[in-house]
Amino acid sequence: MSSHEAREALSPGLARRLLALVAAMLVATVGVFALGARADAAPIDGAITNLTITNRDGTPVTGPVTPYQALRLNGTWSVPDNSPAGSTFTLTYPDTLTYDGGSLTTPLKNAAGDTVATATVDLSTHTVTFTLDDYVTQHPRGITGGFTMETGTNGNIDYTPGDPVELEFTGSVTPNPSVITIEVAPRTERPNDGKATWFTAGYHGVGSEMQSVVALSKGHSGEVTIVDHPRQGMILTCDRAPEVFAAATLQDDGDIPHTQALVEGVDYTYTCDTASNTASYVIAQADPDLYYDVSFFSTTNVPVENLNSGHYQNDATITENGVPTDVTGVATVTGIGGQADANGHKVAVGDYVWLDTNRNGRQDAGEAGIPGVTLTLTGPDGKPVFDIFGKPVNPVTTDADGKYSFPNLLPLPAGEHYTVTVTPPAGLEPTTPSVGDRAGDSSTGSAESVDLTADGDDDLTLDFGFVPPMVSVGDYVWFDEDADGRQDTGETGIAGVQLTLTGPDGAPVTDVTGAVVAPVETDADGTYLFPRLPVLKDGEHYTVTVTAPEGYQPTKGGVGDRAGDSSTGRAASEGLTTGGSSDLTLDFGFVKTPPTTPPTTTPPTTLPTTPPTTPPTTPPTTSTPPVPPTTGQTPPTRRTPPSTVTRLARTGAEAGGLAAIAAGLVIGGVALTRLRRRQH
Repeated sequence: MSSHEAREALSPGLARRLLALVAAMLVATVGVFALGARADAAPIDGAITNLTITNRDGTPVTGPVTPYQALRLNGTWSVPDNSPAGSTFTLTYPDTLTYDGGSLTTPLKNAAGDTVATATVDLSTHTVTFTLDDYVTQHPRGITGGFTMETGTNGNIDYTPGDPVELEFTGSVTPNPSVITIEVAPRTERPNDGKATWFTAGYHGVGSEMQSVVALSKGHSGEVTIVDHPRQGMILTCDRAPEVFAAATLQDDGDIPHTQALVEGVDYTYTCDTASNTASYVIAQADPDLYYDVSFFSTTNVPVENLNSGHYQNDATITENGVPTDVTGVATVTGIGGQADANGHKVAVGDYVWLDTNRNGRQDAGEAGIPGVTLTLTGPDGKPVFDIFGKPVNPVTTDADGKYSFPNLLPLPAGEHYTVTVTPPAGLEPTTPSVGDRAGDSSTGSAESVDLTADGDDDLTLDFGFVPPMVSVGDYVWFDEDADGRQDTGETGIAGVQLTLTGPDGAPVTDVTGAVVAPVETDADGTYLFPRLPVLKDGEHYTVTVTAPEGYQPTKGGVGDRAGDSSTGRAASEGLTTGGSSDLTLDFGFVKTPPTTPPTTTPPTTLPTTPPTTPPTTPPTTSTPPVPPTTGQTPPTRRTPPSTVTRLARTGAEAGGLAAIAAGLVIGGVALTRLRRRQH
């Protein structure tokens, strides 16, 4: 039944009911569209700027362009902050340019893949309309972008060869109109064979048809074979014969008038193979005085809007007298290209994790950042956070300099804050927190931001310092007054005693700051400490060796527990396998060294010796008869030799003196011996 017959078969009542139903559906449809429209969306004037014409590869156009030369239109755009979704701006291009894209609708996306705006081409009015997407609702600031349009000059261009041609653009352009001047050269000759490929406009939104024209120059004679081969998924339309045109002269635009078919009587053969996706057109006898255009067609059932963006290639081989010549044409699917971006009202937090070498809780010059540390962000409710793009904020790691950042965060109401939690790096522990101002201090475990209520606010003071874990050993040297080997109440420390530390390998120790541990001395109370020592492995020990103070010797060792006993000469630590631990039981007690007494020698008692008394020897007396005095003469007087009398008197005195001296020595020796014994 034909549609006309079907209409006549409807009863009047049924027809009225159908009409009422259709009307109701139309009203409902209009209502839906009315509800879906954004009342605040409006056209935006002056959004498009910086229009330029370049070659397709983006290089500047130098010299005159030829008709049908492939070109590219470039431009930038921006709209006011808080422009609502659905707002539009337009570009109207002159009819002397073509739109060479296959797709009429193209999304303009940001680097993250979000669609910021959509460009739609109206071929009938030569207008591109840009429409802001819902993305701008959450990202109302800095809405900008750039675009390209694949274009070219066409046969409608009105020009005098060699004269400049003004291309005028209108719509939401600044200035309006915007004019680009080009120079167009005549193209009355076709020196070489070539190929042109494009998507045909009549198939937009239905399917994707691509037309590929092999253009032959003059001079071909004899048999000429043209083999066409589309690529990228385009399939030859084998049931559609090639369109062939020929002419002896070209139009000013360099094209053959496609108003006359190939001259009748020319012998040609057309074959098409779907398996190999190739078509062959053979001219049995080409006329060297004619130009030829041979058009092949290929298609796909996928609408061009759904094709992968980029270029679709069509190859052809022209063979004459056994010599092949390859030509290639490329069709562009995405005629409109470009990018866009927009920013929300955003805040940020960060920014530093470092090794606190001097362990003072401050970020000092020369202290390095720690790379690869994981940090996690949570919101005021302790839950994961979504950024201004609506995407979850994942944990981040510090870079090579120890820096980190959580950007593009939503502002929070006053009194609410973001929290950053750090995962401590292996083998390190937090340094001292909250030393000094926020800009240079450290937090332990987590840090909370300040208020971030306005666009652009940030808090880059959420920093975390770490130190290697450390242990210590010590701590006492004392005078063990009662020599019992225990640290008793009232016994005092010995100051100035030197102690030396060695590691598990018996070598000097390097502390956690990188300094070699030097010997220490006890303080006024007899205590000592080796701090900032690296943590030990199980079974390892530090050893402290004491230098005995002068006048002392070690007391008894190992009496009672470690906390109150004494070690002799050296002591080994215990434990110290976890950071913050210490062994303060490495103690040394001393007693005074007893004085050394030299052996006592008693000299023998010697009494003075009195020499025997020898009676004086009196010479014998000889009796001499008296001589009678002589008158006038005195007789001599007899005397005792004085020497004899004097010697005898002195000898007796000396013997008594010697006896007295000897007796004094004996008495003094005895007294001295008794005195020494009392002292000991």
